[in-house]
Amino acid sequence: MTRMRLITMLKWAPPLLLFAASPWLFVSPSVSIAILMTPITLALVYFCVMPILSWVARSVAFFLLRVLPWLVLVPTYLSMTLVLPAIIYLFSFGQFVIRLPRFRNADVFDDSHLCERCQSAMRASALLCGSWFGLSKVLERNFLYGTLEEMQRSWRGCHLCVLALSLHTGGGAKFGALRVSEGRYQPPDPDVQVYMGSDQTLNMISHWIQECALHSGCQKSDTCPAFLPSRLLFLGTPESPELRVVSRSSLANVSSPRYIALSHCWGGNVGCTLTEENYSALSQSLPGGSLPKNFADAVQITRRLNESYLWIDSLCIMQDSPDDWEKESLTMGQVFAYAYCVIAATASANAHGGCLRDRPVPRKERNLMSSKTRRYFVPTNAAPVTTLFDTRVEIAPLTRRAWAFQERLLSRRLVHFCSDVVLFECNTMQASEFHQRGVKYEKEPYLVKDGKLVSWFANSVVDPILKYTGRVDHDDNDRARRGIRGALDVLQSFGPASQHSLAEKIEFSKRWFDIVAAYSEGALTVPTDKLIALSGVAELVQERAQAPYIAGLWNAGALALQLLWMVKEPVEKQALFCAPSWSWASANGRIGLATKTDIETTQLSDKDIAFESEVESVSVFYKHQSVSTTRSQIDAGSLTIKGPGAQVYLREVQSRGDGRTVYLSLTKTPSNDQEEEAPLRLARDWDYGSESDQPAESVFVAMHVMTVRIQHIAAHNSDDETQRFYGLVLRQKSTDGSEAIFERVGVFWTGHLPRSGESSDRESAWTQQRIVVE
Repeated sequence: MTRMRLITMLKWAPPLLLFAASPWLFVSPSVSIAILMTPITLALVYFCVMPILSWVARSVAFFLLRVLPWLVLVPTYLSMTLVLPAIIYLFSFGQFVIRLPRFRNADVFDDSHLCERCQSAMRASALLCGSWFGLSKVLERNFLYGTLEEMQRSWRGCHLCVLALSLHTGGGAKFGALRVSEGRYQPPDPDVQVYMGSDQTLNMISHWIQECALHSGCQKSDTCPAFLPSRLLFLGTPESPELRVVSRSSLANVSSPRYIALSHCWGGNVGCTLTEENYSALSQSLPGGSLPKNFADAVQITRRLNESYLWIDSLCIMQDSPDDWEKESLTMGQVFAYAYCVIAATASANAHGGCLRDRPVPRKERNLMSSKTRRYFVPTNAAPVTTLFDTRVEIAPLTRRAWAFQERLLSRRLVHFCSDVVLFECNTMQASEFHQRGVKYEKEPYLVKDGKLVSWFANSVVDPILKYTGRVDHDDNDRARRGIRGALDVLQSFGPASQHSLAEKIEFSKRWFDIVAAYSEGALTVPTDKLIALSGVAELVQERAQAPYIAGLWNAGALALQLLWMVKEPVEKQALFCAPSWSWASANGRIGLATKTDIETTQLSDKDIAFESEVESVSVFYKHQSVSTTRSQIDAGSLTIKGPGAQVYLREVQSRGDGRTVYLSLTKTPSNDQEEEAPLRLARDWDYGSESDQPAESVFVAMHVMTVRIQHIAAHNSDDETQRFYGLVLRQKSTDGSEAIFERVGVFWTGHLPRSGESSDRESAWTQQRIVVE
């Protein structure tokens, strides 16, 4: 249709143009020519110019719609995937690594040693499979299991779970890092057994002992008197080995005899003990074949270390003589403190487990997932020395024994024979077969110099300056965890207790209860040994503190603070008398200082800490005689305390699960007044049942002992300072004439009670009282 119209227009265009241009031929020839040229121009525009313009327009549109987006998007993508990751990589200080995406078949690994959770984590790992962003964190965190128990149930068939559990550091879900690598397939290393008593291992132990003997912190002071146990085992000489019991008097002609001591678990019947009946025979000869494996291995180790004397409790203390046991048990701490070295059968639960055993050689690599050509594996580098101690020593059978706590803490140097590794610790360093040069202890956040507590500023600012100028020499390679040895070091570093400031008295109490907390987790075959088994540690502290030691507490100016101990998980009351009720030794379970968390937020000044009650007198007795030394046994004790007190009543509240929370109220019946809005929270010393289990005539008294200003809360309450009140909960035990005798049943603390908001009823409830506690 369009073509027919175009032909018609071309057919009639010339006559019409001639007719239109004819009148102008005589007036203006140029106009006539212009009129005649118009259709030619239009034709040229239509047939030549318009196609060109149309092509240009289509090209521009194609460029704008098809090409330009790619020109914009491609550089943008490249910048996002290459330039931006490169910038982040450069300025991340090693926190990120470049990992481009790789497309893989999910089932390419036909040989897997992982559980389903770990396989999913491996396949979703940006470190291993790459990321579309091009970057991945160097340390990738994967949530494998909700609880430690879930991981423990799957560890037997999963190599990754096994390695994660080996790095577990205790306290919830704290794990170390595992380095997973990719490489060409290699068959796994075969299991090879190596004997712990090899020459290489014993030479390494000998080297550790010789190096430790040069440490200033591992040498006995020149002022310390010489000590030898009453009896020792004589092992003879390399040329003439023998085995017999010798007395201290027979060693008078031996110049400075050294001995090695054995720390071990009895675990029931030892089978070889010293008695009054066989003492004469064992003084002549002790058959080596009758020794249990712990003893036989200790004899072998001592001989190969070129030492001739060995102390073993069951062979050096008469086991059927109460008098000999009472005398020797009081010097048990000195036996281990003066030993040249202590051998610990750490992994043995009884006398027959032994120290020397076959163990597998640690693998250098452990395959996780593999195919015929490649694999994922973990280079099993040696765990940190702190991890080895956490997983091999801290949870070992020997560590759970209360007597072993003192034996380990007082030893200058100690060799742990664990299930698969040999560890060494002394007052200066820790070492293992993988850290043979030793790793020195970390620095504490506090220092004691010349018997005085040094502030954080002096420790963190002044010391580095002194070190830089060469006026003080500290080793920067302190990485091992000092733990309880650090607490004992601080206690020994303090001067006499009579010269302590308030901050030093509080720090002294905190460090002592660090020791008590660790010790209280140990088990005792005879519960009445609780204070005796710690007497050696107490004696060591008393040499420096010069303060009275009374039933596990120090009367060093802050006895009121030390009375505020608490049991973390109360159990049944101890049936036998171990200590007065106000001593932590009277309770079972892990002990802690109730005020420790709040005190650590203060500046340890009179402004933040106030003692509300005063201990007027305290004494302990044994066979009706007053005693005060660290080695004294006790069978009674009495303490008189004076301060604000109030009669209280138990209020039991059902908590989550089957647990119960017990509060104290100042009124006999519940009410809605202010005292019920801020009840006194009770931490019981033992599980003495519910409110209904208490006798109807039971009288409970709360003694307000201490007030702590909580700084991190008070900073936001400038108009109304926030405090926390701590005190003792006492129950009337009996009446001695006109004076009531009480026993301690727990410790209480309040919420944050504003000082200005107390009601008159509450103030009248608290009155000055003088109470005797047994």
